[in-house]
Amino acid sequence: MSLLVRLVADPEALLGCKVDVERTGPGRGAHIHPRSECIEQAARRRALARALRISAGANIDITQVHDEILHAGEYRRHVQQ
Repeated sequence: MSLLVRLVADPEALLGCKVDVERTGPGRGAHIHPRSECIEQAARRRALARALRISAGANIDITQVHDEILHAGEYRRHVQQ
């Protein structure tokens, strides 16, 4: 089982994406390491919109789901043990 956290595009979500803890959400997903430096690097590169194949003007800010990603990573580690 991987420790990567899956994010999925969700136009109804306030931030344009959401964490898919169970990895069963519909649509294209993007995976990220649940570490602050990986989240910051993805934000600088604007990698999430590209990975999810969303238009460049989409309102997705990965830094806004930072804590949720870290929490999901802790959950994944706990489940894996």
